[in-house]
Amino acid sequence: MATVEIQKIGPKDIRHVVDLLKTSFEINEVKLFKLIESRLESDNNLLLLAKMDGRTAGVIECCIEPQGMLMSGTVRGRIATLFVKEDARRKGVGSRLMDTARFWFFGAGVDWVVCDVPMNDEGALGFMKKFQFDPKEVTLAKRVETIN
Repeated sequence: MATVEIQKIGPKDIRHVVDLLKTSFEINEVKLFKLIESRLESDNNLLLLAKMDGRTAGVIECCIEPQGMLMSGTVRGRIATLFVKEDARRKGVGSRLMDTARFWFFGAGVDWVVCDVPMNDEGALGFMKKFQFDPKEVTLAKRVETIN
């Protein structure tokens, strides 16, 4: 069985994360690099890198929403990004990332954790249901366009 290691992302790891994500997503590398750098500076963010047999295999980005939820008085966390390379799926990488994130959320006093999953991604939906995530809300999105 493959060895999966989870580590907090540091400045030296940013390039690995950018390279990992650009294999599956169209990204602006410079913008993503700066975004990750800024997230490393906050105690309300957790960025973890998974390595399988020494090779970059996955990433998770978690945050604590600073405003809380006024209607319920709860503290909400968010899994903003969870990505595992295709060849590392079903080998424990995603589960190890999730377990580490759940401990962090618990230690930070988070009451609820939310995660946006693409509507038609049955694999991601099934994976999150394995961790007792259930559909609760519908997220609507619109791209912000440049103003001319």
